Amino acid sequence: MDASRDGSPGDLDTAAGMALIDQIAAVGRPILILSGGEPLLRPPDIFDLAGYAAGRGLRVAMGTSGVLVTDASRAGYGMPASGRWRSASTPRTRGS
Repeated sequence: MDASRDGSPGDLDTAAGMALIDQIAAVGRPILILSGGEPLLRPPDIFDLAGYAAGRGLRVAMGTSGVLVTDASRAGYGMPASGRWRSASTPRTRGS
């Protein structure tokens, strides 16, 4: 398997992804889970798609290993330096 930021054969482009989100939103308001392989290997439009889906009233979650989430990548993707970005493997303590 070739995992690259250029995408994979059969991936939807941004416009097609937004059209699919429109179709999903027209039917209901499920939780949209962006996963894959590793969704952060997709070009940076993954956050455009997530924001678009949230704007259409969908709850959005991203299934990522978190390996690619660093302080530098957060800044590059426009993500907050802290907040609700947590790896499932990160132990949670009471109140966090």
